[in-house]
Amino acid sequence: MQNSAIPFGMLASSGCPPIADLDIEQRPNCRDVNREILPFLLRLKPRLVILSAAWHMNSEIAVWLKTTVDQLEQAGIKVAIVSESPAFNTRAPNIAAAHLEAGRPPIAPVTDTNIETMKTTDSILSAAFGAAPGVLPVISAQDVLLGEGLPSANGRWRPSLF
Repeated sequence: MQNSAIPFGMLASSGCPPIADLDIEQRPNCRDVNREILPFLLRLKPRLVILSAAWHMNSEIAVWLKTTVDQLEQAGIKVAIVSESPAFNTRAPNIAAAHLEAGRPPIAPVTDTNIETMKTTDSILSAAFGAAPGVLPVISAQDVLLGEGLPSANGRWRPSLF
């Protein structure tokens, strides 16, 4: 039996969303990093590029992202976009400790997560890319990782992050 492998690589820089020509004030090197990555991908021509970031999504960023996606697609590269990933608003151990000290289970309530940011990002990305030809559907981290969540004592659903 032959060994087979799927070629895989990651091109990224901390805090830099994969968007060509976007300036990030807190990350002054993002534009330069992405100006090197995009031409590299266009030369390499991988079958699939997966774009993921802490998007801090709004309609302006969606337009910039669309420009990047369009360049990749015009080169015959399929693109998938992963929506906002789940995160806590404070450090998870601090949340768990506070809950344990209060006699509650160490499960983060929705208010301790970025669930609203995830919902906003999902909505904006789905509107911008959901039906675009050639683009794989937007992959919602909320749907994939959180699913329905766990039922809470008050009957509402909460993310199952712990």
